[in-house]
Amino acid sequence: MNKIDLVKEWFEFAINDLRVATHMFNSMLDKPLEIICYHCQQCVEKAFKGYLINKDIEPPYTHDLDRLRQMCIEYEASFNAFLDQCEKLTNYITAGRYPSNVEITEADAIYALKEAESIYNFCANLLPELKVAPSPETAAKPTEDHKLVPAPTPAPSLQSEPAKPEEEVEPKEKPEQDQANDRKQST
Repeated sequence: MNKIDLVKEWFEFAINDLRVATHMFNSMLDKPLEIICYHCQQCVEKAFKGYLINKDIEPPYTHDLDRLRQMCIEYEASFNAFLDQCEKLTNYITAGRYPSNVEITEADAIYALKEAESIYNFCANLLPELKVAPSPETAAKPTEDHKLVPAPTPAPSLQSEPAKPEEEVEPKEKPEQDQANDRKQST
């Protein structure tokens, strides 16, 4: 696989983590906040690693976002702005996968979603030639009721309850006169 395809693949995996996290937040009644935050951490980790690969750097096997961020700073000083976000998101790598005493709130999940999207977009915008920026339907924005919806929102937001299946409609029988006319035409 060539470098460009590899970088695109890292960014594709990153945006898929963000999509999964957004979907879980929007569509599940009992939101798995730890898992949502974990996927946000993964989104940022993969975006950083994709960026480093684009710079011909083999990223280390680490989940420490600050370590990866510091490596990215060598090529783009603006990564320095993400220190606090990286420290907080890195905590979700274990809290999201294993039982722990860390309490994750809905506000934490909203923060993680917003910051993961922001950092992903920042990284993607540094590589415009690769066209790895997220599509608008993946960008999560919280509403007043703390529900995330895709942005921009041309369609109604995802519901917090599973959708009810539509009732099947039985085909109606034709009236007797129509059936008689059909028989005449077929003869």
